[in-house]
This record gives sequence, structure tokens and C-alpha cells, in this order.
Amino acid sequence: RRLQALSSILLSIGCRPSDAMRKLFGGLLGGNGGARDVLKDVLEALAAKGVTDDLWQKCLEAKDLEEVVEEEWPRDKLSELTANKAPLVFQLCIRCGTCIQAALSKHDDAGEELTDEAELALVNSILVLTQLLSAGPGPSQASSEQPDQRQQEHPLAAHLWTERGSQGTLGERMIDSAMRLLFLEGFTIEEIEDSKPEKEEDDETEQPNPHKVLVNGVQPAVLWCEGVGPEGGGPEKVGDDMRNNRQLCLQLLAALLCGAAPASPP
Repeated sequence: RRLQALSSILLSIGCRPSDAMRKLFGGLLGGNGGARDVLKDVLEALAAKGVTDDLWQKCLEAKDLEEVVEEEWPRDKLSELTANKAPLVFQLCIRCGTCIQAALSKHDDAGEELTDEAELALVNSILVLTQLLSAGPGPSQASSEQPDQRQQEHPLAAHLWTERGSQGTLGERMIDSAMRLLFLEGFTIEEIEDSKPEKEEDDETEQPNPHKVLVNGVQPAVLWCEGVGPEGGGPEKVGDDMRNNRQLCLQLLAALLCGAAPASPP
């Protein structure tokens, strides 16, 4: 707000602040000027030779990205890039997917909790990927003359849904990751208590964690709230950060299913 006020004063005396001035004052006064600059740089990179490692790291570390991404990345501009620079956009999608998969693997395989830095990188990866997919392919329709054939395929969709060895398609792996994100401890659900029931001294049988036992095929502890499914679900209310994370993950899943996935098999 202070930066906006200063800009208004400069404009009132006939002085238009340059991008360099905005960067300077943004750094001095705070605000989300840094996030805006990073997003602009990413668009410029996609239109040229692609996003570099250094620029991607800045994107992962940028704060307040969520507040400005829709302003700095107009849908028409993104749609143009996904169509005309599909290979470069696809590489950025891979970067996002790699970051998301790394966060999931650290938790599932190593049992590590998300640090603040790791959570920021995860959120920014989800944001970028969702924006790219929602502005990209769109649902494809089967031709009436050839029901089994998709009509003119979007260039980005061709990359997302092409088989790549035994790993399948990137689109399939992203959908799997999005589903897992919906139940990531400390991110979209509360941490599950790691406890085991007491056992008799002469009983050497390994006892399971009661919080991770399935009830009719459902693990109650991962439910978003109590009253849905078996007893033992999550709390009725969660913090703003977790609620925002859930919304981000649902948006990503919707973008994958509605904005990128093919309507008929190739």
C-alpha cells in the first residue's frame, strides 16, 4: 500500500516510476513486488529459451505468489504460450511435478515434516502448474465421424499424455500426485498421531497404529472432517493455511481433469 501511495505521488507530479524504481521501493517498503518480477521473468523466459535453474529457484522462494499470479499471468498470454511454446511450457510442468513429487516422497519415504521453505516451494509449484494447465489444452472432444479419435490436439496435451516408457504419461503421474496431496499430513490434513496400543509383556506381536487402521476400507484419520464416513475423522475446523492448501490442491486436480486430460483415449 505504501508503494502504491508513493507511486500515486510520483504520478501526480508527472513522474512515472520505472520497473527499476518499483523493484527498489518494493525491496525497501516490502510488499509483493518481488513475486511480480519473478512471474514476469518466467513469462519472458517461456517466450524465449525456457526457465533456467536460477529463475526456477527464485520462483520457488517467492513469497505472496498466490496474491499476484492471476494479475501477472493473463489467461490469453498463457494460452498463447502453451500453444506456441509447448515444449518449454512442458519443461516447466516437469519442474513443478518434480518439486511436488519430492515433497511427497520426503514425507512418505523418510517421514520428514514439511519445513516452511519446503511448504512455500510446494505451494508455488502447485500454483504455477495449475495456472499453466487451466490456460492450456482444455477438454478435447471426440470427432462425430471418428468417435475414437480426438480432434486437433493441443500441443501441450500431446506432451502431457504421451507414454514415456514404463513411467506412463506425465499427466497420469500428476493426477496421482494431486490425489496424494489432498491427504498430506501437515499440509492438507492434521498430523496423524504416531502411537501404538500397550501390549502384554509376553506378547511379541507387532501392534498397528490405531490411527492408521482401515475401517471398511477407509482410514478415518485422513478424512477432512468428522461426520463424513467412519468415526475418527479430522477436526470440524482447521486453520486458514490448511484450508487454503486444500483449495489449491482441489484446483490443481480440477485443472488436470477438466483442463488437460483427454476426453477420449488416444
